[in-house]
Amino acid sequence: MKQQQLPRSRTEVETGSARRVFSISLAALVGLMLLAAMLTVDEWLELIPSFQRAMEDLFSRGALLTLGLVIALIAFGVFFQRLLSRSVRRGLAPEAVLAIRKRLLVAVFAAFALGIAGAGYLLNNDLRTAFRDERLSQQEGIARLKAHQIDQWVAERAIDLGFLVTSLKGLPFGQIEAGPELRQFVELMFYQMLIGHPERREIMLFSADGKLLVEVGGAPGHKDHDQLEPLVREAARDGKLKIGPLRLDAGTPPSPSMAFAQPLGTGAPGSRQFVVVLVVDPAVDLFRKIQAWPTQSATSEVTLFRQDGDDIVFLVAPRFWESPVPPAGLRLPLSTPNLVAATAIRQGDGAREGVDYRGERVLAASYAAKAVPWIVNAKSDEDEVMRPIDRRSEKIVLVFGATILVAAFLVWSLWRSQRDEAHDLTVRNLRFVHAIQDMFIVVDEDDRILETNEAAQKAVGYSAGELRGMDVKRLRAPGRTDEDDRQAGFVAATGSQAFRTVVRRKDGSTFPAEVRISSFELEGQAYRQAIGVDISDRVRLEQEFCGWRA
Repeated sequence: MKQQQLPRSRTEVETGSARRVFSISLAALVGLMLLAAMLTVDEWLELIPSFQRAMEDLFSRGALLTLGLVIALIAFGVFFQRLLSRSVRRGLAPEAVLAIRKRLLVAVFAAFALGIAGAGYLLNNDLRTAFRDERLSQQEGIARLKAHQIDQWVAERAIDLGFLVTSLKGLPFGQIEAGPELRQFVELMFYQMLIGHPERREIMLFSADGKLLVEVGGAPGHKDHDQLEPLVREAARDGKLKIGPLRLDAGTPPSPSMAFAQPLGTGAPGSRQFVVVLVVDPAVDLFRKIQAWPTQSATSEVTLFRQDGDDIVFLVAPRFWESPVPPAGLRLPLSTPNLVAATAIRQGDGAREGVDYRGERVLAASYAAKAVPWIVNAKSDEDEVMRPIDRRSEKIVLVFGATILVAAFLVWSLWRSQRDEAHDLTVRNLRFVHAIQDMFIVVDEDDRILETNEAAQKAVGYSAGELRGMDVKRLRAPGRTDEDDRQAGFVAATGSQAFRTVVRRKDGSTFPAEVRISSFELEGQAYRQAIGVDISDRVRLEQEFCGWRA
């Protein structure tokens, strides 16, 4: 069997290698933190040109927690490197200290990894929430702008009709049914109002009771004027402008129209009341402006709708609606789950998440027009909106994963350097005992001698070479083997034991000795060391004292 020897001391190269890994890990951690900061600022300035927003996220709770954890780990590493030598100077065994430090390193790394993972989640969640809020704010701005465009358009049409009514005041409309001259003059003025304005489809003059007196424009032969009678009567009764609902005329696709009714008085006391009605097509100009998205987007669109009983009626065919629009317009039940249009009707203006008419997840914002009962909804598919931040989230995962990996190397380097230092301390301690005057012997698990000092060699009369590999039982006096084995077993159970024994020299002579045996572990191997003192003089004095007393 090959002779086992005690491990030799580590070289300075190995110890320096562990320290270099530690230093490199520290530099890598600092670099990763700088990279994370650069990614945060760069991505925000690229996605949304808001330096203030970037700074807020750079100093968010997740970012600060991450920085604090990294600084704490670095400080712990620097402090940890000094712990072993301090503990040994206080008298603790290097092996025992190393076992405690190993558990401490595992606990610290586990806590750091969990903390970094949690901080990464918080940082990513904060950034995603901020980005989503930023985009929803943009959606709100678009919806508000479109609603204001509707109100402005309605106001401009009301002003146009008001100018026409003003120009007609003073005419003897009471005689319009008596002869064709006045009728023809009014028709001429109406024609001038229509020329050059494609969206103005028809102008009509009604009596207060809803009778059609003059009509210019419109589809030839259409007979839907009776639908305007309630609007005319209401305008005449209240004496102010009334706006009719959006209607879809027959056709493929259906053509929308709106009626503006303005009362007209002749000015004479007791004179008859008349109403001028202007019918316009909002699809010519208004709907085109409303549907235009301010930036390039594959999924973004503006929808326009209103409530009709238990249904949602879309006033304009949505961009991605592939089926033909029914003659009565596109309708969806108000009870459709998570439908952003239904939520907008129930909850009013605001930004929200939900599904659109296709069932796709969208980020949307709604705003109601004031002049007409219409609701504008600006929406974009969630996948498209969040795609840039998803790419940034992948980078964050990589950075934080690399941080945990570098931390593992840092902890490993700490463990390696501590293990090497503990090994060197143990071996140096074993070598140091060569200078002491007491007998010193190290044996392995098979009771074979591995190391002795000069005092032990002189005491038993063997050389160092003769003792190395010898069974330690050969140094016991006859009859002491069983008793010493019991003491050795007690050492294995308790870790140390002191007892008296009788040692046999090379020439066969014996002498009494007081021995202290302790066990230790080095690189996974169990050893026992014995320190003995020749107590022949003490035993002789004890015997003389006992004889004198007897």
